[in-house]
Amino acid sequence: MRTLGTVAACAALTLTLASAPAWAQPGKPAPAPEHSGSPAPGSASRNQQPQGPASVKRDGYFRGYVHKNYDMQCHAWLGSDPFWGACNDIVSSVQNMGYIGAKDDVMVYKDANYTGYRRGIYNGVWLDNLDKWVYDGAPFWETLNDSISSHQWTNLP
Repeated sequence: MRTLGTVAACAALTLTLASAPAWAQPGKPAPAPEHSGSPAPGSASRNQQPQGPASVKRDGYFRGYVHKNYDMQCHAWLGSDPFWGACNDIVSSVQNMGYIGAKDDVMVYKDANYTGYRRGIYNGVWLDNLDKWVYDGAPFWETLNDSISSHQWTNLP
């Protein structure tokens, strides 16, 4: 025999599902998030990513910040790093201030030792809120925010 609480809970769930958008119904894939200014995974180009101020001189570093909007720098890297140590999984904004030339772009990785999902960040690009950016080929909820574990200097296409 069902209790009144169980019947009420089932009725509430039925109403919630009935009013949910079509993609939230069982068997329907969720859409990609709509972030202003963020290209779809795998389609980034140099002119689609946010650029840092032109007046800032490049100093060769790739910087990670604990908070959004470049607040509380965690570290500044000159070279590649297979494990971010104290900065692992806590960075919320980044700046690529690498010198222009060979291997001036950065590939960030979800896991240590340059493994797992990845995302390229072109030279001169500043990303003030990593919640807006997902890893290439990853589900929409796999944002870069608080999930980067390693990075490697590279040449992006």
